Amino acid sequence: MTGAEVRELSSEEITLELGKLREKLYNLRVQAATEKVEDNSLFSKIRKDVARLRTEQMRRHRETNPSRRQNAAARRERGRQQLEQGGQHQGQHSGQSSGQQS
Repeated sequence: MTGAEVRELSSEEITLELGKLREKLYNLRVQAATEKVEDNSLFSKIRKDVARLRTEQMRRHRETNPSRRQNAAARRERGRQQLEQGGQHQGQHSGQSSGQQS
């Protein structure tokens, strides 16, 4: 399976194909433990296909859901803007705990 073929699949098809490949890999491992495997290259071929499918699955997930890194960057930027406007960002402390006074 090539990357272009994977990109043409729907999300549901990717999920189904991943399940099939994982089952094939499991059966191949069982076969390797109980008897001789005729084509050892199948291990790497199946693992690479699983990786291609997972890569595409994650790419689609990132397109629809903002990453934690992007959210963190946005929070930092809002905090900087609040500090520039004279307000104090909630995540930063002035050096004293809220219940203690000197």
